[in-house]
Amino acid sequence: VSDSIYNACRFYQLFQDAGFSKCAIVTSFVPSLADIKGEGDNYTEKIQRFEIYRNMLSAYFNEDSNTAINKVEQFEKDVKKKFVEEPAQMKLLIVVNKLLTGFDAPSATYMYIDKNLRNHGLFQAVCRVNRLDGDDKQYGYIVDYMDLFKSLEQAFNDYTSEALEGY
Repeated sequence: VSDSIYNACRFYQLFQDAGFSKCAIVTSFVPSLADIKGEGDNYTEKIQRFEIYRNMLSAYFNEDSNTAINKVEQFEKDVKKKFVEEPAQMKLLIVVNKLLTGFDAPSATYMYIDKNLRNHGLFQAVCRVNRLDGDDKQYGYIVDYMDLFKSLEQAFNDYTSEALEGY
């Protein structure tokens, strides 16, 4: 879970450079040449983000980047399906503001959080990796880079405080 599209792209690039190819970025970002118009000769964050995302799409579809750039929706659908149904083929999804609530992937065991999540959002995100997936998974693991677990107890109490009323 990344705090920005730029950081998600940088994480993705680091994984690619290390030879870890079974990963993808899922965000609301749709790369467009308009994003980098007027950026000049400097290699800005906008240009890096655009190029990394475009190259990811190109590599995934094994197509020219100018063609692949128009397939963001298909890409997201494909990688989410692989992550759920073929986890050996898509081992890591780097997300920004997506899939933290309502996305069910019981085989997901680890979550790395590099975003300031709070309250209901934090509680829901933690639940993503604590779905049981057969007898070999008892719980999920959370790697908390933002020191969020101090507020997890409060989020848990807020979310469940009235859950058992009337019983």
